Amino acid sequence: MEYKDEMHTKADAENIPETQEAPQEQAATVSEQETKEKVHIGKRILDGIRNAFSPERWKKSAVITAVVVLVIAVAGVLLGRNSPASVARRYAIALFDDMKTVVKLSAYDWQKDRLADYRDEDDFFEKMSDEYDEDISTWRTFYKAVDKKIREGFEDTQGNYKISAEVSKNRNISLNKWLDDYSSTLKNLEKTGSFDKDKVSEAKEVTVKVKLKGEDSTKRVTADMCLVKIGVSWRVLTCDMDRD
Repeated sequence: MEYKDEMHTKADAENIPETQEAPQEQAATVSEQETKEKVHIGKRILDGIRNAFSPERWKKSAVITAVVVLVIAVAGVLLGRNSPASVARRYAIALFDDMKTVVKLSAYDWQKDRLADYRDEDDFFEKMSDEYDEDISTWRTFYKAVDKKIREGFEDTQGNYKISAEVSKNRNISLNKWLDDYSSTLKNLEKTGSFDKDKVSEAKEVTVKVKLKGEDSTKRVTADMCLVKIGVSWRVLTCDMDRD
């Protein structure tokens, strides 16, 4: 009986259908495919890392970083240069030897306001030619004549001189207070059509201490200014100067 049982067991083992062995072979095939896919994914990851840290990629990254840093630096310089304190300081220094910058930093149309008492530009240039004893036919030549006269005046009394300036006061004022305190100035500017108060979004009062150090003496001047913000720019509306 034991012999017959063993024979039946062997026979049953030999007669196992092929369909029962197929899942094992299929599982093996799937496992191999997954392994290949994992190898491919791993290779792609390694290739990606290798490419990311390649010299060529580093050069591109360095260039991009340098450009971003440069843009940020330029933006910082421009923002600082356009601050109320910076504009007021530059304006105060320019009053003594750079009429073109004075006009550029003014809140109103300086040329239009200046022409209000003349028939036209030709009439203005003719009068200025007589006043400065120069051949003035353009705004550029007018600015140069003004700078020359101011510079020669200081050189006569102080010799060679240097100009320095620092802001001593910088405070905000409300638009309502600004409209009240500067109503006369605003009225005169609007008569000449050189200024539009509705474009002003902020106002400040800034005091600048100016020092003109010459060979023989030093002169000090205090410039009290009203600055207004138009768009994104701060500009000088008024400037009253007193000698210290």
